[in-house]
Amino acid sequence: MTKIYIDMDGTLTSYSREDYHPTNPHNWINNPSILCKEPIIKDIPHDWIILSRVSTEDEAHLKYLWARKHFPNNLIITTFNNKTEVVNPKDSILLDDYNKNLDEWQQAGGYSIKVLNTINSPRPDMMCIPQPISITNELVEQDDHSFAMCFTLYTPSSMECHKLYLRKEDKHDLKS
Repeated sequence: MTKIYIDMDGTLTSYSREDYHPTNPHNWINNPSILCKEPIIKDIPHDWIILSRVSTEDEAHLKYLWARKHFPNNLIITTFNNKTEVVNPKDSILLDDYNKNLDEWQQAGGYSIKVLNTINSPRPDMMCIPQPISITNELVEQDDHSFAMCFTLYTPSSMECHKLYLRKEDKHDLKS
């Protein structure tokens, strides 16, 4: 079964430079009001896993509290290291806005989908989607009677709908 991991900063939440400490952009502890931020994506399937890098234990705790508030049925994993060091990315999907995370994920055998936000830009070598509001996934039967997981990512502001079909034998170099 393909696992789906989704990043927090710039993917599930908006990324605003004023929300973070200037010498450590990933330190939420300096701005506890971050817990009041609303998620960009309002609903994610309960079997998706929130995966976020952190700099301190306090930041990990605040991110955990935020995730519990907005996504109480989802598992959250925080790490001080590379995301591929805490989970096995093989045949799994990562939605993230940060190129370094996406590259490491692909190099370890996973599928990478870049989420575009207000401070990053598209890449021609991988699937890129605007910050979506609605995400669903379902198992669908293909014409050859094999089954694939279909992911639908919808952005109402631009009326864009992306569908991604993954089968076990699909290659890892997904592009839009």
